Amino acid sequence: MQVAYPPDPVHSGEIANLLLVFATVVEDRQATYVSSPFTTGPLASAWAARNGFEHVEAALASSEFAAEVLTANRARAATVVRGLRQQESTAAEPVISPTALPDVPGWTQDDYRFFWGRVIEEYAARVVFLDGWHESSGCAYEYAVAARCGLPTLDERLCGLEVADALPLLERAAGRATSKANAAFLRAVASDVRGMVTNQPGQRS
Repeated sequence: MQVAYPPDPVHSGEIANLLLVFATVVEDRQATYVSSPFTTGPLASAWAARNGFEHVEAALASSEFAAEVLTANRARAATVVRGLRQQESTAAEPVISPTALPDVPGWTQDDYRFFWGRVIEEYAARVVFLDGWHESSGCAYEYAVAARCGLPTLDERLCGLEVADALPLLERAAGRATSKANAAFLRAVASDVRGMVTNQPGQRS
């Protein structure tokens, strides 16, 4: 299955304008960005399988999916973000929670992926990945962006998440994904990250 990688946004003008809002709050790269599964990932995949949806994408229009998956994922991310904002080491830094953004009318998944990738590129000092990130197409892309920018990448316990450790997680997630679109996108991310591992000093080309 063909996927757009990197994401090909439809609403480039809106994305550019929304990025300017971050400049009013974040100076350069000073923010902690929290990458959390939302429309894809473990909870979404389990819900889709349990409710007879072959692909997660087909469940996005379901009000039950929104109530049982999106609400739960937002709440989980909010708890982590709240904790980071209360920590002494990060209290003075902005903490960006992408799941807190309401739906933008007309935006595609590529719009969201591209937008949050740009936010990471321009404003993130480090990126924290919540458990299950590697099964989420959006989080996986955010990992590739952060790694390519050379940003510190951390897991939910704030331990380092290096590309050599992230790659097998992505590859296994792509192999297990039941959604064709998610599997294809995860394979594309894994290929991207594999190139980063190969090009690291001391690695064979």
